[in-house]
Amino acid sequence: MKAYLQKLCAEAESPLIAQHLIREYLQARMLQSLQSAGAMQTLAFHGGTALRFLYDIPRYSEDLDCALESAPDAYNFRAYLQRIARDLSAEAYDLDFKINDKRVVHKAFVRFRGLLHELGLSPHASEVLAVKLEVDTNPPPGARLATTSLKRHVALNLHHHDQASLFAGKLHAVLYRFIAHSHLDLNALYYYFAVQLNVLSITTDGNPMRLPHNDRK
Repeated sequence: MKAYLQKLCAEAESPLIAQHLIREYLQARMLQSLQSAGAMQTLAFHGGTALRFLYDIPRYSEDLDCALESAPDAYNFRAYLQRIARDLSAEAYDLDFKINDKRVVHKAFVRFRGLLHELGLSPHASEVLAVKLEVDTNPPPGARLATTSLKRHVALNLHHHDQASLFAGKLHAVLYRFIAHSHLDLNALYYYFAVQLNVLSITTDGNPMRLPHNDRK
């Protein structure tokens, strides 16, 4: 499959776009591994990368964000990471993990060592390309769920927050989280206004979707 990455790099408009495409391919492969591990029975995909994969917004996103929406007893974060490691190591990717699963939001940086150098995008053999996976194990209630089959580098069958709930998540990111790059969330919000979505009153059983406080991470 690295031949596919070489093809992506050759066709990219610039080295920066090539790096974005490589990360996006790795994100797709990680989602494929999560799917194979049964994670999509418990998790719902959301956030900026979900917007790109599901609705093809033009901004590339660096993280994979999921929420634990059902069957918490079946959830096993480290087993999912083991499946990612097994699938990608079998194709000679040199990867390791930096894991923090002691708080409500479980996080793992999946680090691909030397891949950029191998693809001619870095002079440094030890340079790392990382993809962050986050799972909110206590997400706000009220998200509506959907399942979509698509092809983004590989075939995927994604369980995810629906369009309106993704919008609510971006409103939360802009209004409730203090982050250094909030303009990125504003870019995602622009997508909704550009397609004129009428999703400002997001409710479940007549109750507004609750936005969490800024103490989750």
